[in-house]
Amino acid sequence: DTVFLDAHSRSEMSLQRFGQAMSERMEIACRDSADGEVLRVEARVTSNNSQQHTVGKRLGNALQMETSGAGQPRRWTIPLTEPCGGYFAVEWSLREKPMEAGEKRQLQLLMPIVNQVGTCTLTAQDWQEKASDGPVLPISQTMNVAGSQITGTIWMTAEGEVVRSEIPGIRQVTYRTDEATARAVSQQPETFDVGTFATIPLKKPIPSPHQTTSLRFHNRVPDGDPLSTFATTTGQTVIASNEPHSADIVVRAVRPLPDDNGDGALPEPSATTSSALIQSDDPSVLRHAEQVRPPSNDPWEVAKAVERYVYGAVTEKNFSTALASAAEVAQSLSGDCTEHAVLTAAICR
Repeated sequence: DTVFLDAHSRSEMSLQRFGQAMSERMEIACRDSADGEVLRVEARVTSNNSQQHTVGKRLGNALQMETSGAGQPRRWTIPLTEPCGGYFAVEWSLREKPMEAGEKRQLQLLMPIVNQVGTCTLTAQDWQEKASDGPVLPISQTMNVAGSQITGTIWMTAEGEVVRSEIPGIRQVTYRTDEATARAVSQQPETFDVGTFATIPLKKPIPSPHQTTSLRFHNRVPDGDPLSTFATTTGQTVIASNEPHSADIVVRAVRPLPDDNGDGALPEPSATTSSALIQSDDPSVLRHAEQVRPPSNDPWEVAKAVERYVYGAVTEKNFSTALASAAEVAQSLSGDCTEHAVLTAAICR
């Protein structure tokens, strides 16, 4: 008989963003082969009135993926060039062969929600005695995916079970317990506000912010390297600092140059076509696009006209939705910066 490794996880989160309640439910499931190769995945994320459903099935050396929500489903392929586990590759690896003190292990796995292949490096430390769990082994964990790095620590029992995990960068600690205890905790009034937690107030206001073309910020993180935490992009440059865990971030307003006609290279098809999150072919999005009246056909003037239109069209500014799709925003006309962004991108396409 064929042996499969099946795992399922459901998490429910309630928090506040700038004083407004937000809830999110995430369900992920995965089937791996007995030797740890991903065969099938499924993920469903529900945030307030928004829902996204993703399924994937292995065909040869690739995963055939499909994501649906509002608008047309999006289908794409994830190549698997090396042995690759699924969403629970770390847990299966530890259960199959618990790590020993000083051991180092590297896995390739599919990251849930982002659905990209990444690597996970595990480095075991020394055993510790815990009254509730008995001996536990702290294991440093470094996740690398799409140029980003997430570091943390997990604690493993002698049987290879993970009983605790911590991600210092977002100050998140997860404990293993029974379902009744977890649900009792979730019913307590929520006081944590992710909006104020993620915001760093400036010592003084920025004079004439809309006319400012460049700003330099000095950033410090509790641990890790800001050079791997923050990305260098067209409008942002991260510069190393002599101080530990520090970097300078230079942010520039992106504007077209007078003599810049581009290099003639066309963008990738994924940047111009409809997707599960940016449904540029959805009828509700098309109706909004028809109402944009740019002063000319100049691409920069068109982009500014779309931005102004979306800002005015999204009349209910709130923080209660984690991330809605463009089709959902086109109908609800509510949300924060991410909702404005997906509708703007859809209209531009």
